[in-house]
Amino acid sequence: MKQLLLNPLIDARMKKNRFKIGAVLCACLFGNALNAQVECVSLNGYTDIYMDFVSTDDNTFPPGTLFVSSGSISYMKLGNFDVYQTVSGDTLGYNGDIGIDVSYPQCSSKILVFSVDTLDELTVDAEPVFTNGNTIGSYNGMNFSVSHAANQPYTVQGQFDLVKLFSGQNRIYDVCLTCIGAGVNELNSSSVLIYPNPVKGRLNLKSTLSIERCKVFSTSGNLLAECQPDPVSGEVHLPSLAAGHYFLEIELVGNRTERLSFQFIGE
Repeated sequence: MKQLLLNPLIDARMKKNRFKIGAVLCACLFGNALNAQVECVSLNGYTDIYMDFVSTDDNTFPPGTLFVSSGSISYMKLGNFDVYQTVSGDTLGYNGDIGIDVSYPQCSSKILVFSVDTLDELTVDAEPVFTNGNTIGSYNGMNFSVSHAANQPYTVQGQFDLVKLFSGQNRIYDVCLTCIGAGVNELNSSSVLIYPNPVKGRLNLKSTLSIERCKVFSTSGNLLAECQPDPVSGEVHLPSLAAGHYFLEIELVGNRTERLSFQFIGE
């Protein structure tokens, strides 16, 4: 059960960024014609201290924990010996393995683009794709395809929920998800702002639409609490929660529902 608790040379990195920007741009141009939305991982608010806590506290953060949540993209801890080390911008340095969970948005098709410094093995929904360090080429699964060329990002496209990356010392960065077709409105919540995030004790909601009520969920789907924001200030008093990450489901006027992720860091 998933739980949510919440140096290459500069010129080589620039080359990878150019490929990544081009891939995302193509996805955006292609997606605009097909009712698609694109979002990228942001590590704003995450710290090296938090990553050390994730790595060393296997009781609070057992394998299967979604320890980073950025919109509809989450990073999953895969094993007790995985060490998540440094946050630099939107780059996460780690030693071991990591999962990219994109199970939340319900899309007709997904396009996941990401970059890593090195990779030994890659699986998609437990199906082996690349093994023994042979990560150049393409692979066609039953409901998805994977492609990777030298000095370019990895691209996974189709219907899938979890991509697992196996390696040693590594960095992951430039992670973006395109959601095409049905359910794309779940990907971005442009009408609701949640702040501060990470949250300490109380959070505030701001929306262009009237907020009727809200609910706090774990990533496993358990309802933890129902809440009612102050009609003037938008302030929400949170229940007693363990430090970590959660989903806040917000019910807006007109039977519209949006879901946001937030990090809780204690009272």
